[in-house]
Amino acid sequence: MTDIVKRNMIFSAVCILLLAGVFGIWYYTEQKSEAYRNIYLEFKKVEDEYELGVKIDPVSFIKKTNADDIEFPDIEATTVGEHTYIYIAKDGWGNRKEFVLKLKFADPTKPVLTLTADYVEITEGDSIDFNSFVKEAYDEAEGSLEVEIDVPDELKPGEYEVIYTVSDRHKNKAEAVLKLKVNAKAAENSQDISKRDDTRTKKEESGGGSKKENRKESKKDETANNPGQPVPSVLPPSKIFLFSEYGSIAAAERNAKSYGQNNCPSGHTWYCSPYSDSSGTAAGYIVTFK
Repeated sequence: MTDIVKRNMIFSAVCILLLAGVFGIWYYTEQKSEAYRNIYLEFKKVEDEYELGVKIDPVSFIKKTNADDIEFPDIEATTVGEHTYIYIAKDGWGNRKEFVLKLKFADPTKPVLTLTADYVEITEGDSIDFNSFVKEAYDEAEGSLEVEIDVPDELKPGEYEVIYTVSDRHKNKAEAVLKLKVNAKAAENSQDISKRDDTRTKKEESGGGSKKENRKESKKDETANNPGQPVPSVLPPSKIFLFSEYGSIAAAERNAKSYGQNNCPSGHTWYCSPYSDSSGTAAGYIVTFK
């Protein structure tokens, strides 16, 4: 065999080997690509919303797959809204194919809002502090919340609903309603007006008198108005009945009047008058004895 023939044979063998290698690489690549295209992972139907802060098993969302192995994401949202999670499916060829799962998360926990009372009565012209009826307003995660109060523009005689609202940063809201009744002012009769004018005239006429003389005259008047009745030397103490203590204006008024009726000594008079705090806001009733 000549050298030329040998060289031709060697060259042919090398060409065949190169072609076989190229074909092998192409075939392997094509098969691997085909295997990649054939990887599938199907998710189950997801719910409209999931609860915030709750850890969810990622396997629970898979309906079916042909992957040999899967890299799962951690599903535990800390913020409200839509979140994206990536599942990576693997096969025996070393392919890694990504599948996307989108979930919406919401905070289902509403804030807490409670009032000290759900019904209150006032008289037309009385001032009222609506903030004083807020007992608690908070969110478990955020703490204290600011309360929005929807108050009628004018408080004329009638019945109203005062709406209290709080909301957290996830837009969860809580509402409470305070029913308000505004009573008309009681009209003064002519006899009351006459007595008031007579009292004012007497005070003006005796304005220069001493306190001691006034006290003596007062005692004489009381004795004259209650003949035969002994005058006790000690009267029951005055007592304040706060709206906040009794839950409503009506309840405070009932208790105040009951205290006056039950504790007023014979021959004396008790008075139930509106009581205002240091800012001038109506806060309750005060019972005094004379």
